[in-house]
Amino acid sequence: ERSQHSNRATAMKVLQAKLFELKQMEQEDNAQKLKGEYKEIAWGSQIRTYTLNPFTLVKDHRT
Repeated sequence: ERSQHSNRATAMKVLQAKLFELKQMEQEDNAQKLKGEYKEIAWGSQIRTYTLNPFTLVKDHRT
């Protein structure tokens, strides 16, 4: 049997769950903003090459 009290309790549980989920998403967004952008570690993002043997050479790949 339904009553106003049980309906209200159910509605409050649903509301609390939605608010909790919203707060979690907000915290994840803030963490992502603080983390910033990271470049992928791959050969295409290589900046410099050091060759020390048989001769010393430092090559800058950005230019």
